[in-house]
Amino acid sequence: PRDIIMCNWEYSLNMEKSSTHFGQRRYSYRLPQYEKLGFKYLVCPALFDSRNIQSFTAYGNRFNPTGFLMTSWEKSKLYIYKDLLNVAFGGELWRAEKTACASQTMDNIIQDFFQIKEKAFINAVKTFLAFNRCTDRPDVAQHLRGSITPYEIERANNAELMLSILSGYAEKIYGGIQKKVYDDIIIGIKR
Repeated sequence: PRDIIMCNWEYSLNMEKSSTHFGQRRYSYRLPQYEKLGFKYLVCPALFDSRNIQSFTAYGNRFNPTGFLMTSWEKSKLYIYKDLLNVAFGGELWRAEKTACASQTMDNIIQDFFQIKEKAFINAVKTFLAFNRCTDRPDVAQHLRGSITPYEIERANNAELMLSILSGYAEKIYGGIQKKVYDDIIIGIKR
């Protein structure tokens, strides 16, 4: 049947070389396949990673998707406030001219949302939004399984740096949804 809409979830950082879920062993180019087969489809980037949103949007715009869709999985276990800025980012990219600068778009979203113009704050939030699944610090279990990898050390260092920058802005964030998003980002860094 052709009266269905395919949803293509891809969480790769570089959609030009998107690999399959099973072992990341081969590249898969689904959008041209869907078009060749006559399916309508949606581009569905990862809510938790602004790099994927940017890459998948640029890749999707090379084709003719019916639209874009962001989904939120397992939010009964995780917080969602920190992801609201990525939702806004996706929405802005999807309605913007295809030549819009993604980095400047994200800067504007963060600045407008928090009403803070300092570049250090904007860059720390932007870094978190690009790596918010990668801020886990090494814990006892990691020590017990063996040496901590350089990647884990880098993630921990990034988390410390983001936390040291963002903590200095606690008094500049006033109530409402901005405070909830800010608090959720801090919790996300500390986890």
